[in-house]
Parts: sequence; structure tokens; C-alpha cells
Amino acid sequence: MRNKFLFILLLFVINLGYSATNPVNIRRICNDGLNVTLYWYRTTDTCNVFSNYYIWARNGTSGPFSLIDSISNISAQTYTHINANVGAGAKNWYYCIENVDFCGLKHYQFSDTLPVNISPEYQSVIDSVSVDSANKVIIGWHSNYSKNFSHYIVYLDSASKGKYKSINPFGNKDTFIVDTFFYSDPSIGSQKYDLNVVDSCDNVGFFGVNPHKTIYLTTQTDTCKKTTQLIWTPYVGWSKIKNYYIFKKINSGLTLLLDSTTENILTYSEQIVLGDTILFYIRAIKDTTNLVTSTSNQKKINTRFRSEPKNISLLNVSVNNVDNTPIKVEVTIKPEDEWKRLNILRSLDGISYLNIGTINNVSQLPYYDNIDASNNSFKYKIQSVNLCGTITLETVASNSIFLKTIVSGNQNALFWDKYNYWDSGVEKYIIYRGTNINSDMITYELIDSVSSADSVYIDKKPSVYIGSMGICYYIVAKQSAKYNFSYSNHSCIVGEPLVYIPNAFNPQGINTTFQPGGSYIDYKKSNLEVYDRWGGEVVKISDLTIGWDGKDIKGQSCVQGVYFYKMTIIGTNGSEKTKTGTVTLLN
Repeated sequence: MRNKFLFILLLFVINLGYSATNPVNIRRICNDGLNVTLYWYRTTDTCNVFSNYYIWARNGTSGPFSLIDSISNISAQTYTHINANVGAGAKNWYYCIENVDFCGLKHYQFSDTLPVNISPEYQSVIDSVSVDSANKVIIGWHSNYSKNFSHYIVYLDSASKGKYKSINPFGNKDTFIVDTFFYSDPSIGSQKYDLNVVDSCDNVGFFGVNPHKTIYLTTQTDTCKKTTQLIWTPYVGWSKIKNYYIFKKINSGLTLLLDSTTENILTYSEQIVLGDTILFYIRAIKDTTNLVTSTSNQKKINTRFRSEPKNISLLNVSVNNVDNTPIKVEVTIKPEDEWKRLNILRSLDGISYLNIGTINNVSQLPYYDNIDASNNSFKYKIQSVNLCGTITLETVASNSIFLKTIVSGNQNALFWDKYNYWDSGVEKYIIYRGTNINSDMITYELIDSVSSADSVYIDKKPSVYIGSMGICYYIVAKQSAKYNFSYSNHSCIVGEPLVYIPNAFNPQGINTTFQPGGSYIDYKKSNLEVYDRWGGEVVKISDLTIGWDGKDIKGQSCVQGVYFYKMTIIGTNGSEKTKTGTVTLLN
């Protein structure tokens, strides 16, 4: 009752005379879980007659206050209510401070009654977030005027997944901050921010109610259409946006306002000139009377001039192997040419062309056409396709050389198609002849060359010894003034064998072996049997490239005389003839 009476008396007493002190201004009241600490601004004492600070407290929102302590030091600005929260029941403390002086009469001054601080008085919110030219985000807000305000903390949710990280963990009191946190990069995506307020009791406010997100600008450039499509994310944080403005800077020129869109249009298409370096950014304007803006990241595109593939040419067309397949098509490309693909065209009649293949990179060159060149000449063209898919060049046709050979008496006639493509023309045609008499491989030799005007050649002295493949030829066209060649198909003559058999030989003389002569004889498949005059077998020879050297089956020299033979002749065309007769062995 006494305390209640004193408190009521203190509240209603009318002080007479001049007071030397002012009421105490409480700064904050903080709760650390166990104790409660009061902070205030000290009072003044004009008469130097200060008496005491009296600390009054009440547990709850109603009921009388109790005097819990007094402080006689006028300079004191803090007091800790020890073990304020010890004991049963919830603690909901309210405090006021009385200061007393004796300037003339006794005067009593009371502070406002305040509860323990459990949150900031009001929460600050972000005004805008904006990306500067250095690709850093600037976050701005208005000042918080709570008397117990301490500092601001700014949070970043870079992936917008609700995982916030503080970019200024120690806080700051400015009303803006430049985000230098290594997690943030507005050039790869929209950055999400929120703001929190911490008071002098380290109470942290609530956030996440109104986050702000930067504008993220991307571009899609089509150098074929010579356009750039600008696409950006909306600014998040304002209730309404007046407009988005598109800015552009070409090379080192001035930054120009290009156009604007409403808040619902987040794309823009712009024509470009190849070779320019162009910088774009978007700026949003808040729909309010005060000018508030936000700028996106800057997006730079470096366009370049394209070198159209117009220098591609056919180097030569050649038959690549003895079996006349494939045909090799060699192409020359200048390194500066930019191409998407090369189309290989082939024709038999020179009128209708078929696309037979595609080259996508230089590693696929030369091109090999898996076709048999034994019976026809084929014509080829190359189409170059640029990076935009447009055909920019089609070469003139180049043909494979088709060689045809026929027997003309004891001579062989060669006919071929002239090679028509090289600008400098054909210098000459080189003629090669070969046979496979000593192996399964054809061995060729150079026999002649003719001028570029010729397309016929008569071989007047064909080979005497011919293998199973017959007499084979091929033609090589040489380009004038250049080391460039085109090879024809391989054409072999496989005719009816012509056989001439000698009637005598001398192993010690000029004709040292007995074997047939003639043409179109397959010596390896032909064979010989030799008998003496009594019908006894002397030797058997299965390869007439060797012939009979006058020795018997044991390797001993036979005596001079007449011997009987049976000769089986196999022609290069597969025909078979049997020859019998006598031959004289001379010693």
C-alpha cells in the first residue's frame, strides 16, 4: 500500500518553483535472457543539487510500480536489473526512471514508461537495387529513425531459393551498399536482396516480406538475320513499373536511348551491323511521383565480319586405286573462308547432278566417292554453304578421265576423255603400261606422253610376257605450270592368246630356255611336260615364266637330241589351248 501510495503521489505531485534537471530520456531497455539493462541519456543539473535517479519497475501491463533501486551519480547512464527473469511466471517488465533535485524546492521528474525491447520499432525496406557499370549491385533504402536503431544488415539470395547470406555481416548505418560479395554476379542471373534492421539491443527485425530482384538482361544474336533479341527479367520489388527503357552504345560512341516498353513487354529486337561492338542495358522506372530507377546488367555483343566461302575450288578428280574404286575428289579451301558445309555433286551426263555427300570439316577432305570408274566418266561439282545455310558458290564441273583400250592387230589402241577443268589447262597426258607377270600386283612403267590436244594413243610394241590381268594402262593428266595431276581408271586388255613355239634352243647359247612366245598368255597358269624319244618323262614345269633349261627332274643336264613336249597354254581371257610337238636340245 505504501509503494502504491508513493507512486500515485509522485505521478500527481505539482512541483513549485524551478527544477534544475530535465526528465530522463530512456534510450533502450535490453533483455539478455537473465538480466534486464536500461540505457538512458543523463539529465542536466543547472543548480548542482542533483539527488538521485530512482529506478521503478512493474512486471506486467497493469498494477503498481515498485522502486527497485536508486543511483546517486548523475553521470550514470545505465543500470542492470540483476536476475530480472529468474523465478516462475513470464516476465514482462515495464520501467520508468525518476530523477530528483533540490533546486529551491524538491523537484521530481519522470521518464516515459517503456517495456523491454524485443524488436525494432519499425522495419526498413529496400527502395531499389541496381547494377552499375562495374557489374556491382547497389542496394538503397531510407533511413530508420527509431531511437534505439543500431544498424542495417543486407541479405543476398543469389539463386532465389530462400538461402540468404549476409553481404555485410557486421552491419552498417548508411542507406546504401555496394555488393562486393563473391557469391553475387548479376551478369549470370537476377540477384535477390532483402534488408533487416538491428536495434541497440541486438534485436533483429523480420524480413522476406518485400525482397527486390535485379533486372537480368540476355541477348540472342543472329548474325545471319543481323538481329539481336534482348530478353530481360522483370524488376521485382515495386508494386508497379512505369516503363522499361532500352539503352545502346555502339563501339566507343555515346550511350543512346533506343526505345521503351511497358512493364508487360520484356523483349526487344534490334538490327545490328556486323563488325560492331554493341553494349545494351535496360533501365526500369518506378511508377511514382519520385524518380526511382533500376538498371540491369550490361550485355556486350562483339559481332564480326564473316568471310563468305567464295574461294573454294576443285583441285582434281582422280581414280584412286587399281581396281578403279573409289574416285578421289580433292578440294582447296582458303583458311579465311568460313563455311558450314560443302556439298559434293555428281553427274553422269553433265546435266542432272545428284548430291552424293556432305563435308562438314576439313578433316573429311579429300572426298572419296565409292563408285566403280571402270566403264564411265563422272562429272563433279562442289557447292559451298556459308554459316547461314546459303549456297554461296558452285564450281564448274570437273570430270574423271575414262580410259578405254582395245586390241588392234598386234597393237593396242587407247582412247580417253580429256580432262576439262583447270584454268591453265592440261600440259600433257602421261601414259603408263603394266602387267602382273611376276606377281599378283601390276608393275607399271612410263611408256610415253602426248600433248593436251591428244586423246588417242597406239601402243605399237605391247609386252611379250603378260600376266593373268593382261596388259594394263592408265593415263595421267598434268596441269600446265603446276604440280597437279588427275589419274584415269586402269584399263586392262585380256585377249585371245597368240602363241609362237620355238623348235630348238641351246642352254649355253642365245636362246637358253624353251618356252612359248606371243601375247595374252598367262605364263604362271600355263604348264609344260617334256618326254624323251622313248616316251620317258624328263621334267614337268608348272610356271612357263621359267621355261625348260635343258635339265631333267633331278637337275642333271640332258643330252643333245630331239625331245617331245606337251604344252598347255592358258590365255589371259581364261581360254585354254594344248600344243604338242618336238624341240631340239643343242649343247
